[in-house]
Amino acid sequence: MAEWRNDMTVEGLKKDPTMTHLLESLEQGEHIGHYGRLVFALVARHFLSPDELTEWLAKDRNYPSANAS
Repeated sequence: MAEWRNDMTVEGLKKDPTMTHLLESLEQGEHIGHYGRLVFALVARHFLSPDELTEWLAKDRNYPSANAS
């Protein structure tokens, strides 16, 4: 697995419109769907620590938090 770089943050993710949409949806607890979670995880793993990534995925109210890790 790629090494996490601590110089990359959520702010880096917000530079992309798709990631901004997914972040805002997750922040509101909205369901982003299977492909939304997939895209989020594939991209965000380069910007967030594994724990932060899990926390964001767990915000999807229709996705059990146990599956987020």
